[in-house]
Amino acid sequence: HRLSEGRKIFRLFKEFREVYKIRRGLHRLGSGIAKEGVFSIPAACGLLDSAAHVSSFTFYIFDNLLWAACAGLLELSDGKVESWPSGRRKQLLLMALGSKERIKRNKNFASIFRIVCAFTCCVFLLRRAAAKDKKKPRSLEGPDDPRLTLSMELIGMAASFRDLLSRLGYAPLHSHAYDGALGITACATGLFVNWRKMHKDHGGSERFVAKVESPASSNSFSLAKSCPF
Repeated sequence: HRLSEGRKIFRLFKEFREVYKIRRGLHRLGSGIAKEGVFSIPAACGLLDSAAHVSSFTFYIFDNLLWAACAGLLELSDGKVESWPSGRRKQLLLMALGSKERIKRNKNFASIFRIVCAFTCCVFLLRRAAAKDKKKPRSLEGPDDPRLTLSMELIGMAASFRDLLSRLGYAPLHSHAYDGALGITACATGLFVNWRKMHKDHGGSERFVAKVESPASSNSFSLAKSCPF
């Protein structure tokens, strides 16, 4: 339990990254509407992408609040907010959010909504890929085939969804072995998908060319660098 709480520091302020991803999803929505119309798979995926990252933004907000409680910046006891060292206004904010258990529950609900959006988007994309294959049937083209990658993502998200339902108390798991198997499945599929994405993007690095003007002469030269972002 303490290991899980301490790991939250690695997700500190990650909600700011979600703002960029929300804008990216809205851009995809606009591009999909412009190219294929409102009722098209690209437009639907752009909308679902934006909704999923709005949910992720909420998830990280709640997760940061739980980290603050774990670090002692926020004191929670008996399900009620007792004090916040930096001021009463923030204390009132936490009182509006509720107890620690309520914050955890809201975080899990945000995670479930994110999974539902991502799962629906993957179903649309898999359907689109399968429709192309019906016109020209072909076998899998290795580990980077979109049908394989999307299917693995769906399996991992289904395992995560089942685990979250158990945490929320809707469908409790009575076997620790089953719970562990779901966790292993979700982690294994996630590792596979991320590995193939990194391999496809050549480790995530991007090549760019910067022109540097020499002060001694009017001639310019190009300098290639590798950017990890």
